[in-house]
Amino acid sequence: MTFKIKTPFQIVLLLSILALLTALGAYVYLGKFSYYLADDYCEATRTTSAPLVQAIVNRYVDGEWRAAGRYSNILFVGLSERLGEGGLPISITLTAFLWTVGVILLVHEIQQYVGSRWTWQMNAFLGALIAFMSFLQAPNLFQTVYWRSSAMTHFAPLVLLCLLFALSLNLSRRALRPYARYFFYALFLFVSFIIAGFSEPPTTMLLVALPLLAGAVWRWDKSPSRKRLLTSIGFMLFGIFLGFLIMLFSPAISDVAQEKNANAVFVAARSFLFAFEFTRDTALRLPLPLTLSFALPFLLSLIFSQTDSSSACAVQPRAVLLQALTAPLVGGLLIAASFAPSVFGQSYPVARMRFLAAVIVLVVLILEGNLFGAYISQFNFNKKIPTQIALILFSTLAIFYPLRATIKIVQNDLPEYRQRAAVWNLRQAFIQRRIAKGKKKLVVPALDGVYGVKELDEDPTHWVNVCAARFYGVRSIRAVGADDLIETLNE
Repeated sequence: MTFKIKTPFQIVLLLSILALLTALGAYVYLGKFSYYLADDYCEATRTTSAPLVQAIVNRYVDGEWRAAGRYSNILFVGLSERLGEGGLPISITLTAFLWTVGVILLVHEIQQYVGSRWTWQMNAFLGALIAFMSFLQAPNLFQTVYWRSSAMTHFAPLVLLCLLFALSLNLSRRALRPYARYFFYALFLFVSFIIAGFSEPPTTMLLVALPLLAGAVWRWDKSPSRKRLLTSIGFMLFGIFLGFLIMLFSPAISDVAQEKNANAVFVAARSFLFAFEFTRDTALRLPLPLTLSFALPFLLSLIFSQTDSSSACAVQPRAVLLQALTAPLVGGLLIAASFAPSVFGQSYPVARMRFLAAVIVLVVLILEGNLFGAYISQFNFNKKIPTQIALILFSTLAIFYPLRATIKIVQNDLPEYRQRAAVWNLRQAFIQRRIAKGKKKLVVPALDGVYGVKELDEDPTHWVNVCAARFYGVRSIRAVGADDLIETLNE
């Protein structure tokens, strides 16, 4: 179905997309004010003190480093460093932007694959809604997105995953020449291998999700694209499995395995328990965003089904109910799989490692809203009045809630992020001046830690200070309050 440009639904939908993109633009813009914190100093030094490949190998064989088995995050940190002085904020901003683009493209490709009659505007709305709500509902947004060390570990793999799945779905509909097909299959394997090397949660989740996806495609897809898509999934699964093995047999993981001595039954049971607790706590912590995550696609699907008779006739109530019952079970399984590495290594996952689980909860809610909207539309009642009411309610929520979030970002978050970055830049200039004067033992202004991320400490032997000293090329560095700094400068 193609909407006329001046239908009320079309106008509301375009305004909703614009509101969501405005909020997303604000989130992306915050990346401009990212700067070095904690592990950033260590990773920057590691990737610039040796050729990048050698730096990755050196960290991998360092069994004393807890996360040394990961190889892709340090790769992308090294690429970020090679962008120059502003490489860190550029990489953060670009990653947040590509997340928005990747989610929208993936939603569009999924709709194209399943043969939905939804328009590109509806796909764009759903994709933008997922991207917006993922930022809004992140357990710790700063650590996940705006702290490079964490973003290149827990956020970047999801960005690449969306783009990879979107590409595989798009190519599955195309009859490519053999050499082109083999090229893309090799690309899927390589990118999947890179995705597996960022961190353990997306890797273990994909080891469960990809076989389930392959089974679903094999069972329900009877189109000519089935073989191509199954082959793509097979190469992706192989790449993920290879990356998983490399991390599993790394010196760092071997040391943890000997220390923890956890069995598979214990890990599985605790993972499902933590998945349940996370879902419950998320519902209690974010009742309004979660309600809107369900309500907006519900209203969108209901309005579309009421205004497009062919779409309403195409809905199969039993299939819809089966999908609605299956989605939460699959979502819970995937969350448990993503929690398993944390259960194995350090019990309940920290906030930045729960971002993937939050996205899974969000996707399940949006899918449930879509399915129930299509199901409710099958009942016979006066459609005109409910459709008008649904359109008014949808327009109110879909336009004003993202704009409300944008206002909050502009009034609260943006000044805070800008001020912190300005103060950090002042200290950076101070450090450069002291270095230019030949100082090798630096005493610098102390700044507060932010959102649980450690700043420079007063103790020059603290690990953050040691990494920062290497980063600046000095013997030592310590951070003190204003009074102590003035006294030091007057010596």
